[in-house]
Amino acid sequence: MTTLPNERTWSKLIGWFGLLVLGQAASLTLIRAGRIVSYQHYMLDALWSTGPRRVALVVLVVQTIVVLIGLRGAWSQLDAWRRQRMPLAIGVFLLLLLASLSAAPSFSIGGYVMELAFASVIQLVARGPRVW
Repeated sequence: MTTLPNERTWSKLIGWFGLLVLGQAASLTLIRAGRIVSYQHYMLDALWSTGPRRVALVVLVVQTIVVLIGLRGAWSQLDAWRRQRMPLAIGVFLLLLLASLSAAPSFSIGGYVMELAFASVIQLVARGPRVW
């Protein structure tokens, strides 16, 4: 028989969901996307340029801190799960493969690498509460 979630479980779920929505909105605020069809890129050179982007960046930093604090007790469980299912080399390869899909290609290789790292961190942080 399945037990119903209690109030604490619901409030925790709502809190993580709210953090996920805020982080997603902040991430979208930092993306350059116009009315025409084009590749969407993070505007890394203008992260701190306007009020909304500053707020979005602060929201992402707070989200990252909260997720890392929330996952601090789960790292050993995550590592045990990974050890049972795959070697470390395959886990790193899969993580790098998924990270390589985080950003659209760009003309500037240096800009692409920075955007790829930025986008990968944002996506990993957004997935953190789902793991926990």
